[in-house]
Amino acid sequence: MQLDQSANEFIKIVQTAVEKKYCIRMGCTTCISHEYRTMLMEMGKTTEESILKLTKALSDIDPKELRFVPEWRDALRIAYFDLSFYVRPGILESWIKVLDRSIDFTDYVTYYIIRYSSDESDEWKNWIKSCIELAKRKEHESLAESLLWCIAKKINDYPDFFQYCKEYAINSKKVKTALRKSCGYEL
Repeated sequence: MQLDQSANEFIKIVQTAVEKKYCIRMGCTTCISHEYRTMLMEMGKTTEESILKLTKALSDIDPKELRFVPEWRDALRIAYFDLSFYVRPGILESWIKVLDRSIDFTDYVTYYIIRYSSDESDEWKNWIKSCIELAKRKEHESLAESLLWCIAKKINDYPDFFQYCKEYAINSKKVKTALRKSCGYEL
Protein backbone atom coordinates (compact mmCIF):
# COMPACT_ATOMS: atom_id res chain seq x y z
CA MET A 1 0.00 0.00 0.00
CA GLN A 2 1.50 3.32 -1.05
CA LEU A 3 0.64 6.20 1.26
CA ASP A 4 0.59 9.85 0.27
CA GLN A 5 3.96 11.40 0.88
CA SER A 6 4.24 14.30 3.26
CA ALA A 7 6.84 17.03 3.41
CA ASN A 8 7.13 16.52 7.18
CA GLU A 9 10.07 14.26 8.09
CA PHE A 10 8.28 12.71 11.08
CA ILE A 11 5.24 11.81 8.99
CA LYS A 12 7.49 10.36 6.27
CA ILE A 13 9.15 8.09 8.83
CA VAL A 14 5.82 6.93 10.25
CA GLN A 15 4.54 6.21 6.74
CA THR A 16 7.68 4.22 5.93
CA ALA A 17 7.43 2.30 9.20
CA VAL A 18 3.80 1.43 8.43
CA GLU A 19 4.69 0.33 4.88
CA LYS A 20 7.50 -1.89 6.22
CA LYS A 21 5.18 -3.21 8.95
CA TYR A 22 7.48 -2.10 11.75
CA CYS A 23 6.08 -2.21 15.25
CA ILE A 24 4.91 1.21 16.42
CA ARG A 25 3.31 0.25 19.72
CA MET A 26 4.01 2.34 22.77
CA GLY A 27 5.29 0.05 25.47
CA CYS A 28 5.87 -2.99 23.27
CA THR A 29 7.72 -5.43 25.50
CA THR A 30 8.82 -7.66 22.63
CA CYS A 31 10.73 -5.28 20.37
CA ILE A 32 10.29 -1.87 22.07
CA SER A 33 9.53 -0.56 18.57
CA HIS A 34 13.26 -0.75 17.91
CA GLU A 35 13.16 -0.42 14.11
CA TYR A 36 10.89 2.63 14.26
CA ARG A 37 12.99 4.25 17.00
CA THR A 38 16.13 3.57 14.98
CA MET A 39 14.60 5.35 11.99
CA LEU A 40 13.87 8.37 14.19
CA MET A 41 17.44 8.50 15.47
CA GLU A 42 18.87 8.16 11.97
CA MET A 43 17.20 11.29 10.61
CA GLY A 44 20.56 13.07 10.63
CA LYS A 45 24.21 12.18 10.27
CA THR A 46 24.79 12.50 14.01
CA THR A 47 22.60 11.91 17.05
CA GLU A 48 22.52 15.65 17.71
CA GLU A 49 21.43 16.39 14.15
CA SER A 50 18.75 13.68 14.38
CA ILE A 51 17.40 15.21 17.59
CA LEU A 52 17.27 18.66 15.99
CA LYS A 53 15.53 17.32 12.87
CA LEU A 54 13.02 15.29 14.87
CA THR A 55 12.30 18.24 17.16
CA LYS A 56 11.67 20.46 14.14
CA ALA A 57 9.53 17.83 12.42
CA LEU A 58 7.37 17.33 15.52
CA SER A 59 7.09 21.09 16.00
CA ASP A 60 5.98 21.54 12.37
CA ILE A 61 3.27 18.86 12.40
CA ASP A 62 -0.02 19.81 10.81
CA PRO A 63 -2.57 18.00 13.00
CA LYS A 64 -5.01 17.80 10.09
CA GLU A 65 -2.42 15.90 8.04
CA LEU A 66 -1.99 13.31 10.77
CA ARG A 67 -5.55 12.08 10.24
CA PHE A 68 -4.36 10.31 7.10
CA VAL A 69 -1.37 8.61 8.73
CA PRO A 70 -2.06 5.14 10.14
CA GLU A 71 -0.70 4.49 13.63
CA TRP A 72 0.17 8.15 14.22
CA ARG A 73 -0.93 8.10 17.85
CA ASP A 74 1.66 5.74 19.35
CA ALA A 75 4.24 6.96 16.83
CA LEU A 76 3.80 10.49 18.14
CA ARG A 77 4.08 9.44 21.79
CA ILE A 78 7.18 7.37 21.17
CA ALA A 79 8.90 10.19 19.27
CA TYR A 80 7.93 12.83 21.82
CA PHE A 81 8.88 10.88 24.92
CA ASP A 82 12.13 9.62 23.40
CA LEU A 83 13.31 13.22 23.06
CA SER A 84 15.11 15.00 25.87
CA PHE A 85 13.12 17.05 28.34
CA TYR A 86 14.77 20.27 27.21
CA VAL A 87 13.30 20.17 23.68
CA ARG A 88 9.75 19.19 24.65
CA PRO A 89 8.56 22.66 25.73
CA GLY A 90 9.28 24.08 22.27
CA ILE A 91 7.28 21.31 20.64
CA LEU A 92 4.31 21.92 22.93
CA GLU A 93 4.47 25.66 22.25
CA SER A 94 4.26 24.93 18.52
CA TRP A 95 1.33 22.55 19.01
CA ILE A 96 -0.58 25.11 21.11
CA LYS A 97 -0.62 27.37 18.05
CA VAL A 98 -2.40 24.69 15.98
CA LEU A 99 -4.46 22.80 18.55
CA ASP A 100 -7.73 23.96 17.02
CA ARG A 101 -6.85 22.38 13.65
CA SER A 102 -7.75 18.87 14.85
CA ILE A 103 -9.60 18.25 18.07
CA ASP A 104 -8.69 14.53 17.82
CA PHE A 105 -4.98 15.46 17.89
CA THR A 106 -5.53 17.92 20.74
CA ASP A 107 -7.54 15.44 22.79
CA TYR A 108 -4.94 12.73 22.25
CA VAL A 109 -2.00 14.97 23.20
CA THR A 110 -3.90 16.21 26.26
CA TYR A 111 -4.66 12.75 27.59
CA TYR A 112 -1.49 10.90 26.63
CA ILE A 113 1.22 13.58 26.77
CA ILE A 114 0.09 16.57 28.82
CA ARG A 115 -1.35 14.33 31.51
CA TYR A 116 2.15 12.98 32.15
CA SER A 117 3.90 16.34 32.02
CA SER A 118 4.76 18.60 34.93
CA ASP A 119 1.71 20.59 35.97
CA GLU A 120 4.06 23.31 37.20
CA SER A 121 5.49 24.13 33.77
CA ASP A 122 4.35 27.13 31.74
CA GLU A 123 3.76 24.86 28.74
CA TRP A 124 1.38 22.66 30.75
CA LYS A 125 -0.51 25.69 32.07
CA ASN A 126 -0.74 27.29 28.61
CA TRP A 127 -1.91 24.01 27.06
CA ILE A 128 -4.60 23.50 29.71
CA LYS A 129 -5.84 27.08 29.39
CA SER A 130 -6.03 26.86 25.59
CA CYS A 131 -7.73 23.44 25.69
CA ILE A 132 -10.31 24.54 28.24
CA GLU A 133 -11.32 27.36 25.90
CA LEU A 134 -11.46 24.93 22.96
CA ALA A 135 -13.43 22.27 24.85
CA LYS A 136 -16.01 24.80 25.97
CA ARG A 137 -16.26 26.48 22.56
CA LYS A 138 -16.66 23.15 20.72
CA GLU A 139 -18.58 21.46 23.56
CA HIS A 140 -16.29 18.51 23.06
CA GLU A 141 -17.05 15.72 25.53
CA SER A 142 -13.82 13.73 25.15
CA LEU A 143 -11.56 16.78 25.45
CA ALA A 144 -13.44 17.92 28.57
CA GLU A 145 -13.00 14.43 30.01
CA SER A 146 -9.27 14.38 29.16
CA LEU A 147 -8.82 17.78 30.76
CA LEU A 148 -10.46 16.58 33.95
CA TRP A 149 -7.99 13.71 34.18
CA CYS A 150 -5.12 16.19 33.66
CA ILE A 151 -6.15 18.84 36.14
CA ALA A 152 -7.78 16.61 38.75
CA LYS A 153 -5.67 17.71 41.69
CA LYS A 154 -5.78 21.33 40.50
CA ILE A 155 -9.48 21.45 39.64
CA ASN A 156 -10.08 24.26 42.12
CA ASP A 157 -7.62 26.41 40.17
CA TYR A 158 -10.11 26.31 37.28
CA PRO A 159 -13.47 27.18 38.89
CA ASP A 160 -15.19 28.19 35.62
CA PHE A 161 -14.22 24.93 33.96
CA PHE A 162 -15.20 22.96 37.05
CA GLN A 163 -18.65 24.55 36.94
CA TYR A 164 -18.87 23.94 33.19
CA CYS A 165 -18.07 20.24 33.72
CA LYS A 166 -20.60 19.88 36.52
CA GLU A 167 -23.29 21.22 34.19
CA TYR A 168 -22.03 19.16 31.23
CA ALA A 169 -21.98 16.00 33.37
CA ILE A 170 -25.76 16.09 33.73
CA ASN A 171 -25.97 14.75 30.15
CA SER A 172 -22.53 13.13 29.81
CA LYS A 173 -21.62 9.86 31.46
CA LYS A 174 -17.94 10.30 30.48
CA VAL A 175 -17.62 13.71 32.12
CA LYS A 176 -19.62 12.57 35.15
CA THR A 177 -17.32 9.56 35.60
CA ALA A 178 -14.18 11.70 35.18
CA LEU A 179 -15.46 14.17 37.77
CA ARG A 180 -16.08 11.34 40.21
CA LYS A 181 -12.95 9.28 39.60
CA SER A 182 -10.37 12.00 38.97
CA CYS A 183 -11.68 14.87 41.09
CA GLY A 184 -13.63 12.98 43.74
CA TYR A 185 -16.75 14.98 42.93
CA GLU A 186 -20.17 13.30 43.06
CA LEU A 187 -23.16 14.86 41.33
